[in-house]
Amino acid sequence: MDPSQGGGGDAVWWDEEAFTDLPAACDLAKWYVMHVPLEYIEALVEKLEEFIKAHPEDPHADDIAQFIVCFHAM
Repeated sequence: MDPSQGGGGDAVWWDEEAFTDLPAACDLAKWYVMHVPLEYIEALVEKLEEFIKAHPEDPHADDIAQFIVCFHAM
């Protein structure tokens, strides 16, 4: 696996400064970035965005939106 695509390693694709400055609410997104290849995260975020648009009343919509915001912040 290419370390620049997530999953650990020395080279990273995310903004190191933004990554360390994110609040604790972004811990899940940080974990994904460090352990899951970028293309999978992008696909997940796309599906989550579609879900929120289709189901804005879902009780987890705010948490899902926070994950998306955190990911884009990195």
